[in-house]
Amino acid sequence: MADSKHVKASIQALGEELALMPEVGDEERVISTREAVRLLLPMIQKMQRKGYPLERIVERLAAGGVTVTKGTLRGYLRGGRKKKVAGGGSPAAAAAAPPSAGGGGSGATPSAGAAPADGRSRGAGEAPSAPAARPDSRRASNGESPPGATATRS
Repeated sequence: MADSKHVKASIQALGEELALMPEVGDEERVISTREAVRLLLPMIQKMQRKGYPLERIVERLAAGGVTVTKGTLRGYLRGGRKKKVAGGGSPAAAAAAPPSAGGGGSGATPSAGAAPADGRSRGAGEAPSAPAARPDSRRASNGESPPGATATRS
């Protein structure tokens, strides 16, 4: 097993050496499948305009060393990743849901411009990470502990 302690001067010298290393050329650069599809996007779209189905495009990409499923390629062509939605629903369902009514109080959601308490910024339309607190009367009636109480397991 490697030693976990290092001489500071050696680490600084290594840092200087790493900083001086030249940029890797395109002939050596390794890219992800997503990046490969992004680079090939104009040609893939041209193939689609010529009438090639995704199955044929996927086969051709695989023959060229870019292995991707039809579903993944379809997702890349649509613009990438699916957005996560609070509550486990689909992004479309979240967009169609009416905004919650609120005028302050513990159940109100923060305004769209408000930053979360942890200081991280959220993307557009991304819900807060923690669900709103329930009113205390519901906590007592359904057996949950009051706010601030810690539960112990035996």
